[in-house]
Amino acid sequence: MRTRHILIIALALIVCFPVSLMSQNHSEIVEMKQTGPTTPKPRSQKIFSSSAYQNSSTIDKNAPGVWVDKAKKELCVRVMQEWPDCRLIIDNDNKSFSFQETVVTAGAINVYQLSDMEKPGVYTVTVLTSEKCYKGYYIYLPSNASL
Repeated sequence: MRTRHILIIALALIVCFPVSLMSQNHSEIVEMKQTGPTTPKPRSQKIFSSSAYQNSSTIDKNAPGVWVDKAKKELCVRVMQEWPDCRLIIDNDNKSFSFQETVVTAGAINVYQLSDMEKPGVYTVTVLTSEKCYKGYYIYLPSNASL
């Protein structure tokens, strides 16, 4: 009986896994990291280990959430903190696309239509607040384009 359950679960995973990969192919969560100058840590808070595992960017719990739906050419931004002035900037690596817009903060979900996004390439997403700068990247490949 136990073997049947394991086989049924294994079969369900094999069947469902490719479907979940196909359904998530057009949408992506952009990982946003804080960039720019930061205050150095006091010596008492530094980690004594190899620098191979340390990243130059810092992860901030207040980093904005950014989701991009490549099929719909739609980008969503959510900033949980209350900032008086917040901007979204999106640029393509070959400078064929540029987008700037203000962002409503305090937990509001902002939805932006990127209908002019046509060229394949690496897109840089920058969320600029009055105190911090967050950057993330995603790759856009139209269904009929090849690199």
